[in-house]
Order: sequence, then structure tokens, then C-alpha cells
Amino acid sequence: MIDLRHLATYFGPNPYASGPVVVASLRVSAGFIAEAAEKMTRVSQACAAWFAPPATEGPVDEAAVGRFIAHWALAALNEFGGGLTTALVIRATDDIRVALGFYHPKLSFDALALAAQLLADVDRLPASGFAEALQRFWQACQTINPDYQAQFLIDYARKHDLPYRRHVPGTRLWQFGWGGRSEIFFESSPMGDSARGQSWARDKALSKEIFRALGVPTAPSMIVRSEAELEQAARTVGFPCVTKPLDRG
Repeated sequence: MIDLRHLATYFGPNPYASGPVVVASLRVSAGFIAEAAEKMTRVSQACAAWFAPPATEGPVDEAAVGRFIAHWALAALNEFGGGLTTALVIRATDDIRVALGFYHPKLSFDALALAAQLLADVDRLPASGFAEALQRFWQACQTINPDYQAQFLIDYARKHDLPYRRHVPGTRLWQFGWGGRSEIFFESSPMGDSARGQSWARDKALSKEIFRALGVPTAPSMIVRSEAELEQAARTVGFPCVTKPLDRG
């Protein structure tokens, strides 16, 4: 038996980590411990394309099960652009504590719960059921994880050891730094951007004309409204080239 219970959610620096984490209490029965090594091997084999299990030294115990669950949950969260880094296991007096980073706290706890469920049921769960559970989870990840623009800023923040978090759960607003010197971005756009600049940026052709008027070098481009115009556009722009919608990412 695996008993996993939510203990706390921290949105900033905390006793477990310097950034946001969900913390769960984990208890594993002696009967499960006896089967855990085989079960962990089966889950690892089923997820070999994207999951590398943590190394275990000595016999499998409750902490080893906790590490497996934490690392599996982290890998599952990161499979679609998550980029989270925190997955910790701490021995407490009466249980094992698992701390996992998050962009959305419920999603990270769901990842831990799914890891525990799949580990417990791997002997009797058909391959199709395993895959369906993962696909449902990954659909949720794709709506919550950072978009590629915010990911650029997150990668920079990590490189320079800057704290960051989602500013408002469920939105594309991200906060970098703590306190009065923190900055909030919508995707990769700072909140200090003007409304007019925002509207110009949503029309790429207009943006390029404004840059040209200011004397800013711009790459050659051509608006293509039909497939018949592609050949002329290729000659105008040359290769390599980028094709983008006029008014969105």
C-alpha cells in the first residue's frame, strides 16, 4: 500500500527549497516494499522513452520509493516544456516527505499521485490504461506549462540564479525576482510595455514598417495571401526563411 497525502504548498522560499513546491507525506507498507523493486523496474521500462529512474544504493526502502515517485513526477511534468528542477525526498519522524516544484500546485500533486497510482497498479494495469492515464495528464501539462516565449526568460533566470514563479495561477503572467525589484511579464513582454506598442506588435507588417521608418535594419519579408504567391515570396526573401502568421505567435 502507498499512502500519499498533501501536506503544504509553498509559493516562495520555504524550509524545503528556494522556490515554489508542493509537499506530500508518503507512507509505504512493508508488504509493498517487498515488491517495490520489481514494480519500479516495470514502470521504468514502460516509460523508458522519457524517464530515467534515480540510482538506488542498497535495498529498496520507503525513501527509495519516495525518490522514484518524485523523479517520475518531475520527468512527467517536464515532458512537454516544463523545465522544473526540484524533486526532493526528506526523512521525517513518522514519514517520508516529498517536495516537488510546480507551476500549478494541483498539477504537481497530481503528478505525484499518478506516479504512486501507476507504481501500485503496474502489475494489473494494461498497457492501454497506462498510456491513457499519461495522455490525460500530459494534456493538462500542455495547458499549464510555460509557453516557449516565457521559457526563454525562465532559462535565463535559472542560469543567473534568479527566482521566478507564475504570478497568477492559470495565466501567462510570470514574476521574476522577489520584492520591490521583481518584474512581471506576460509571456516575454514586460508589464511596462505601452498599449500602443502592444497593438503594433500584433501586426508584423506594421511593425516592420515602423522599424524601417526609424532606420532599424529589418529582414526582407513579403506578405503571402495565397499559395500562388509562395514562389515569389521565396525569391524575395531567400533561404533560410521563417513563415509566421501576421497577427499571432
